[in-house]
Amino acid sequence: MSRAFLNRWLESFLGLVLPERCRLCNSYLPQHFPKGICSSCRSRIVYMDAAVCRKCGGLLRSGAAAGFLCGSCIRRPPPWDHARSVVRYGPEVRQLLLRLKYQADTTVLPALSTIVHPVLTTFDHSWDYVLPVPLHRTRLQRRGMNQALSLATILFPGAEKRIDPHLLQRKRATSPQTGLDGADRRRNLRGAFEIAESRSLVGARVVIVDDVFTTGTTMMECARVVRRAGAAEIGVITLARVVMSE
Repeated sequence: MSRAFLNRWLESFLGLVLPERCRLCNSYLPQHFPKGICSSCRSRIVYMDAAVCRKCGGLLRSGAAAGFLCGSCIRRPPPWDHARSVVRYGPEVRQLLLRLKYQADTTVLPALSTIVHPVLTTFDHSWDYVLPVPLHRTRLQRRGMNQALSLATILFPGAEKRIDPHLLQRKRATSPQTGLDGADRRRNLRGAFEIAESRSLVGARVVIVDDVFTTGTTMMECARVVRRAGAAEIGVITLARVVMSE
């Protein structure tokens, strides 16, 4: 039994007998307060509720109306039908996601759920399949969990039967995308994904889920594979999005 597992178990146990604390600043939370994050930390999180491109989900220029296409999507439409992110990738969200991703710290999930909760009713919940972006088996074994799968359960509560972590697969190990430019990211992921043998997506409505939308390279590669498998409609949802410029 690993030390990390024991630490997570101990934290979970203590959470049952001690007052709830904010997973960011460690301050005590009032009884019956939304779980995992205090109002001060939550107030610094910026939601992606400004005018965004209906295709890629990126911010439109100041003064543009929601629902228009950005210049990039007009010139080169992505291989999905629409994309959305819940919040901007700021320091608070970054800390929570890094702990989930690299430390398998599932105690941050209540905080992430609290962050997502205000926008859940605005999501389309009628997808046939919810596909978390997969990890290669070696990385999954090393980390102990796939953060995209955990986020899928938060973003689509009650859709457990439609969340399929095995349909979209990563068939080869790839280098981490962090620090790579756009061209290197594309080369790194080219041919990395596939649909599980004997599975079909013909005519299906599919949404792909990941933690952070940076350049969109990972989602593009996944969406191309899903489209080739016959999906009729493809959505993309991430918890956070890196906003390059206003």
